[in-house]
Amino acid sequence: MGKKVYFFTNLAPHYRQLLWLNILKNQENEYSFLCGKETSSGIKQIDFETEDFEPYRNRIEFLKNRYLKKKYLIWQSGAITKALSSKLDVAIITGDAWVITNWIISIILKLRGKKVVFWSHGIYGNEKGLKKFLRILFYRLAHAHLLYERRAKTLMSELGFNKHKLNVIFNSLDYEKSLSLRSKIELIDKKSALPFFSDAEKPTLLFIGRLTAIKKLDLLMNAYNQLLEKGFGLNLLIVGDGPMQNQLSTLVEPSIQNKSCHFYGPCYSEEKLAELISASDLCISPGNVGLTAVHCLSYGTPVLTHDNFYNQMPEAGAINPGKSGLLFKENSVESIVEKVEYWIFEQKLSREEIRKNCYKIIDDYYNPQYQIKVVNNLVNGNNPLL
Repeated sequence: MGKKVYFFTNLAPHYRQLLWLNILKNQENEYSFLCGKETSSGIKQIDFETEDFEPYRNRIEFLKNRYLKKKYLIWQSGAITKALSSKLDVAIITGDAWVITNWIISIILKLRGKKVVFWSHGIYGNEKGLKKFLRILFYRLAHAHLLYERRAKTLMSELGFNKHKLNVIFNSLDYEKSLSLRSKIELIDKKSALPFFSDAEKPTLLFIGRLTAIKKLDLLMNAYNQLLEKGFGLNLLIVGDGPMQNQLSTLVEPSIQNKSCHFYGPCYSEEKLAELISASDLCISPGNVGLTAVHCLSYGTPVLTHDNFYNQMPEAGAINPGKSGLLFKENSVESIVEKVEYWIFEQKLSREEIRKNCYKIIDDYYNPQYQIKVVNNLVNGNNPLL
């Protein structure tokens, strides 16, 4: 086996379970994980007790996260000891400057002659003053970077970072599961998938996620009402729950009564989510979009979100405007209305063409196989793939 590589990370989010498992299985290099075992964020964690992880448990170790300053800063007990003593060639560290020990272990590992890589969002472009200074200073500690999107690579290159040390790794969900479900969901008719609508054949707008203020769902509700007032026949499906549910449902109460708007509630079945997403015609995320974009594109459904990438999550870059979705002017109900009108009633792509466009970006980049290829390429000292 090739080089010994340690991942230092504060969390083990559940959506990365397939990726971590495939990294551990990889034969090109020997990968190990050091991660915080607990979190107060409410984020579901990887279950390392499953049978799949059993052969690799000796390469998974836990650190203790200690939260400081009202949980704004993190100290990882055990990280420094591992940085001082571990026999490794490359360390891939969560590029989070608010994890105080990340600064220290990066310096220790560099002094030991080890290669240090940060895996992060990189530069957003909206950083200013002290925050920008500290973030750039922190990123300078790494020999190379793994970044979620091409935009971050462009911004960091403009700040003087060597583009040959900036590797775009994208993001992924359970790609193997989505592949297995694709052929099944395409055979399900809309009436079966969306039985709660009085007319399931109408074009369906979708939101999927937590119903929180940051998602700006009032924009979607107001846009939907305006589209109905203009005479467009549309359904609206909301999947998820959260503190804004009562307020949002009040905005569309008449449509709930006539069964053209439905609050589905939370859904934890991937099979059912695949049906709901695939049967919808356009997912709309008025705030930042995040992994919802990857989720919807994985099942062939285009995505509409706002165009201000300073306030977006990296996964917004998965949308190919005009092919697999559109971008609207941030915070503009009128822009949402305009884009929905165009996409649903004017653009000429068939549903099958749209599905293929959505699948392509996922199959090319947003999957664990591509991510592992990027990691191995970096560890082995090659120039970035993109």
